[in-house]
Amino acid sequence: MMRIRFSNPRSWLLDQGVKHFLERYKKGGLRDDGWPKLDDYGFSTDTVWKASFSALEEHRTNDEEPCHGLHLLGVIAFLSPDNISNGIFTGHNPDSYPPVLSFCQKEEDFEAAAKELAEMALIDSSLGHKVHSIHRLVQEAFERFLDDPSRQLYFDYAVMLLYEAFLQQVEGHHYKDSQSLDRFYRFYHSDIKLTNNRYLHEIGDKASALAIASLAMSTCKERDSLLYAHLFNTMFGIYFELNDLKKARSHCEVALEIRKRLDTEEEYSNTLSNMGNLLSAEGRLAEALRCFEESESIRQRIGEDGIIGHALLCLGIGRAQALTGDYDPAEPRSSTAKEEILRVFGPQGHSKPDVHSAFGNLARRNRDLPTARTHYPDGLRVLQAQRTPTHAFHAAFLYKLACISVAAAGLPPAMEMLAKASTLAAHSPDGTPGDVARILHAQASLLQRVGYPPSSPEVAQKASVAAQLREMVEREYLPDREGGDVVVETQRKDGGGEGEGDPKREGEWDRLVGALMR
Repeated sequence: MMRIRFSNPRSWLLDQGVKHFLERYKKGGLRDDGWPKLDDYGFSTDTVWKASFSALEEHRTNDEEPCHGLHLLGVIAFLSPDNISNGIFTGHNPDSYPPVLSFCQKEEDFEAAAKELAEMALIDSSLGHKVHSIHRLVQEAFERFLDDPSRQLYFDYAVMLLYEAFLQQVEGHHYKDSQSLDRFYRFYHSDIKLTNNRYLHEIGDKASALAIASLAMSTCKERDSLLYAHLFNTMFGIYFELNDLKKARSHCEVALEIRKRLDTEEEYSNTLSNMGNLLSAEGRLAEALRCFEESESIRQRIGEDGIIGHALLCLGIGRAQALTGDYDPAEPRSSTAKEEILRVFGPQGHSKPDVHSAFGNLARRNRDLPTARTHYPDGLRVLQAQRTPTHAFHAAFLYKLACISVAAAGLPPAMEMLAKASTLAAHSPDGTPGDVARILHAQASLLQRVGYPPSSPEVAQKASVAAQLREMVEREYLPDREGGDVVVETQRKDGGGEGEGDPKREGEWDRLVGALMR
């Protein structure tokens, strides 16, 4: 690459910065009679950057004045470059910050630092200096300008500020304000690997969440700590939703053992509930209900602070009861979960799609298809308003809607919904091979029900791929069925069943899917 060289007096560059230097250079103003004749002194672009960054230090009026502009640039160099809000720097806990971040204590100091950088064309500010952006080239140049200790220091400060701005998860609680999470999450620069993996888990970016949790676990030296248990519990949740039940169990057992020994009631209750859901997915329903019962006895002592945990626990209990065919107590459990979630989150709350899914599933198993046809679309509408477009729950709702809509809407609409569900499941970052296999099997089954022979290309291709995926999932992800209970799957009316009318056979396909499609 050709190196660009400029001729200019360094002292002028230090005073004016890159922006005004370039403007005058383009006009030929650096060769006027009023300027020193330094045509024989070349400056590389590295020198221009260095001079501009050094100017931030030399702009001080006295030695005691802090380099607010320099330090602000140091932090911004490690953030995502666009739409950087003042809210990252101000309004949190500035009195505890180190002296380098003293510009965060007073809004006027922060605005002065941002204005200084904007005047030197190092950042761009808009909305009255409330939102800022920086060119990636400036970030790269400033990182090169710093020595290793300074680079590490500014990196640490950027992480600290984002940590303070990011909503904190307490005792395994779900986040109430997902919009704030979305707003702050995008400020993480690609260089910052320490981020909130629970948030990534909740929005469906399972691959990133796993990578970050694994990195955090590798750096956690206290293997007998609540932090270590928390990381294992988080990884359990990811593997569980991906239906990798073997890895889910190994991580849940570690978290359960540590939390029980360290006597943390709410976290231990959370993990017992998780184990109950895992046992339920494995078909060990009697054991699952015992775990749920122990978890609920702890929840009753915690009271209102554990209300969302209790709501999710009720969803798990209701599902396990429905799978045993005990529908009468299952419905009140789901109703309790709905009431508690709405009390905390409101009508569009975070977990409401889960409630619609639970109610729809219960109605579907109880052959109340009109009610199921109400809950699945309602859940889909809430989901579309609050989650990423490729979240696996979209595929789950479309799949369930298709399966109960054949009689009412006919085969073409149902097949169209299944096709969309299959595409979403295959490309979703939190979709599973079992989800795809289940949907393909449903497509093949529906085609046969309307007259397509098994040997027809339309049926054979889908059935073959579904069978291959099923074999892989059962081999790699699922435990054997020894000791499992019989899962009751009530025969449904009005075209509510996906298969050939064999509930047990359909139940074997159901066990392939991830948590969201169950």
